[in-house]
Amino acid sequence: MKKMLFLFGMVLVLAGCAETGETKAKSSQSSPESTVESTTVSTPKADKHTQYLKNYVGRNASDTGTERMSGQFMDTYGDADIPLVFITENGEVVTTDNIKDYVVENQEPQAGTQIDLTFETSNSGDEYNFPDSVSLDEIVLHVKKVDSDS
Repeated sequence: MKKMLFLFGMVLVLAGCAETGETKAKSSQSSPESTVESTTVSTPKADKHTQYLKNYVGRNASDTGTERMSGQFMDTYGDADIPLVFITENGEVVTTDNIKDYVVENQEPQAGTQIDLTFETSNSGDEYNFPDSVSLDEIVLHVKKVDSDS
């Protein structure tokens, strides 16, 4: 019975890892109305202490992060949650209701920027699972309305 459960678990894990290039391409595309092309940025592999900023350019704003209970949009980098700040052309506030209407045109800092996380340690030297400090306070995303006529 244990072997069967183990095999079933392995099948589930492998099925989750077997994302094809076509699936990956579809999941990384923004809405069909988007006209902004995203660029590929090669970054080193992230670890607990070092993360690298994602490329948001060309993505629909609704695919950039999640809204938290506080009402703030954030994205997760390792053990850190970093606020997303949306700046629109006309000063309109991006909300849960209208976030799908926007596409990211530019971002600050640029994709691939290193994010350093430090962790508080116990007296025995073990690190806690939540960051003590994060080298990036926020991610600014310049967004524009998706053209509904095209």
